[in-house]
Amino acid sequence: MNNEQTPRIRAGSASDRSWIGDNHHDIANTRIAEETEMPLIDTHAHLTYPGLIERIDEVLANCRAADVTRVISVASDADDGARALALARAHAMIASTAGIHPHPAGKVQPGDIERVAAQLAQPEAVAAGGMG
Repeated sequence: MNNEQTPRIRAGSASDRSWIGDNHHDIANTRIAEETEMPLIDTHAHLTYPGLIERIDEVLANCRAADVTRVISVASDADDGARALALARAHAMIASTAGIHPHPAGKVQPGDIERVAAQLAQPEAVAAGGMG
């Protein structure tokens, strides 16, 4: 594919409620998948957030409908990392991260760093993050 054929898409997350079902994005993603033969991966989703985790099956179905093959659920603290890891264990298309984002960093409790390190040692964890 040359630069003239490269489709343009708006940055966004397949799991983001405003993004799912937007036909322009579905068409763009399908075209990218067809033309590049590369899998589409949502590299930064917060599937553990309220509004998404309660309807995770629907969210993942929407991702699959948009030809997204993998979703990385990014954690913001040790508790969120545990939730992301649990999601990744329950759903094959989800991978998790572990880390402590700067926003909740002031609330770090004793043992949180060790918990994050243990989460990163799990096979479902694919990266350290989000860390700002």
